[in-house]
Amino acid sequence: MIAEHKNTETINETYAEIRNDYDNFVEELGLDENVIKQVVENENDLIDVPLEFLDISLGESGIDGIGMFAKVDIEGGKLIAAARLGDKRTQAGRYINHSPYPNVKFILNSSNDLMVVSIREIIKGDEITVDYRQAAEVNSELIEYSKLEGKSMRDVILKIEENISKMPQAYFGDSPNCPLTHTFCNGMYMREIFIPAGTYIAGEIHKNEHPVWFIEGEMIDITEDGVKHLTKNDYFVSASGTKRVGFAIQDTRWLNIFLNPTEERNVDKLKEMNLIKDYIEYDNSVLKKLNNKPCH
Repeated sequence: MIAEHKNTETINETYAEIRNDYDNFVEELGLDENVIKQVVENENDLIDVPLEFLDISLGESGIDGIGMFAKVDIEGGKLIAAARLGDKRTQAGRYINHSPYPNVKFILNSSNDLMVVSIREIIKGDEITVDYRQAAEVNSELIEYSKLEGKSMRDVILKIEENISKMPQAYFGDSPNCPLTHTFCNGMYMREIFIPAGTYIAGEIHKNEHPVWFIEGEMIDITEDGVKHLTKNDYFVSASGTKRVGFAIQDTRWLNIFLNPTEERNVDKLKEMNLIKDYIEYDNSVLKKLNNKPCH
């Protein structure tokens, strides 16, 4: 409940205002609501905690679907629950709904877990709500667009990569958590990566234009061209200078297909031939090519 002492008409008006503010929030992010919904409803990064020992419970929400409710009166400034433990969301992280008039906020503890803290008194039966803008700012995974208004997509990508690098479960470079498969065939080098569901990923910059086959899975993909929702068997050409960050909604297999005219088989050399670590190095390589190009 939002305010149990209000009449039904007033409560419905409040619900409508909350939903409208949520729509504004989604628009501020520049993402499609359906894509956000798929990320939120992804079950691969969920962990159940025993709610019987907490002051909250699940129930039908007038805001949206299922919500989290106070089982007892809760004083302001109280730690209520964990929303995320390590890289797993709890029921609180999954079901606490948005409101521009929140009664809780999210904070990070010393272990980088995401905790739910009341910011005012919450009456028994009231729905627990958080302002998703505040939650996104603290969670700082992929949702940083509002802070980057007016900036280029390159700035957005770098900011997201920075946020990913701060996650406790982050790893860098080639990793057994995202295994690679290398295939060679008649002047081609095919580099396939497996990305487990629930994984945030930031790639290096591709030097050369090349085809990409999204073999299977589902993923939010962010490049300088914008935000895309990729699904099984999507196929496209990745431009020279492309860097991407993203989130795997489902287990994903992604295949990059590079030209390999020298029939090189050393994977480290092939990586050096096709990938660059940062934009400065890439921009310098483009300038070098332009300066070496003969005049006619």
